[in-house]
Amino acid sequence: MTEASRFWNTNGIGDGASAGFDRDAVASWLRNIWARGGSGVLRGVLNELAATGTSSPIAVNTGAAIVYGLYYWNTASVNLTVTTPGVGTTGLRVILRASWSAQTVRLVAVRNTDGVAAIPSLTQTPGTTYEISLATGTITTGGVISLTDDRSYASYSD
Repeated sequence: MTEASRFWNTNGIGDGASAGFDRDAVASWLRNIWARGGSGVLRGVLNELAATGTSSPIAVNTGAAIVYGLYYWNTASVNLTVTTPGVGTTGLRVILRASWSAQTVRLVAVRNTDGVAAIPSLTQTPGTTYEISLATGTITTGGVISLTDDRSYASYSD
């Protein structure tokens, strides 16, 4: 294919594919528009998915994001439970996780092994699991959570 335009009625005329446009076509289009692999929080949409809290559960506010070309939209605050470690201060991360097997993008709080203060790594495997970070932090054995904003905002590709 040398030239194409999107999105026309799916009637088989011109670039209007008679079979329609699937998820992969739409995600590819969004990744081409947005920088950083088509990922990031959408600035100015509701409350920009801000994560807050000093104990479990962590609250993630309303907003929208693109996760590897997949659109996520949340219109109500979501509470994420973080298990208190039994040993030592433990690192955590609040993420948006795209799962191709579940066909969803969802908010998740991930925590390291008890007593390991390092922030858990992101999984970024297109076609399987792709995560973007909203916040990082730690939780103590007393259940005290300290969060740092870690949102990257989507921007147009240069």
